[in-house]
Amino acid sequence: PETRRSEIRSALSSAADIPLAVAEVAAEVADLAADMAARGNPNLRGDAITAGFLADAGARAAAELVKINLGDSSDGRNDKAQKLAESTARAAQAGVDRNG
Repeated sequence: PETRRSEIRSALSSAADIPLAVAEVAAEVADLAADMAARGNPNLRGDAITAGFLADAGARAAAELVKINLGDSSDGRNDKAQKLAESTARAAQAGVDRNG
């Protein structure tokens, strides 16, 4: 039983890596989207804002998956995922705020 629990913990830890990478990419997309909403083609402003919102949703979902997979792990990935989700949310809102 202890070996099985250890293997499950290891598998869940590995399973957290992909959603963490998704959160990282989502944060980049949200930053780009906010910039494009503010400085890009005005005819594409809605598309840029939508991209920011979708990146926000992806980052939030990914952070939740990291949390579920890692549980109470204290290796820092939970905190990193949460911070990425928060920065993505700020960037997505900034895309809207910069444009009224």
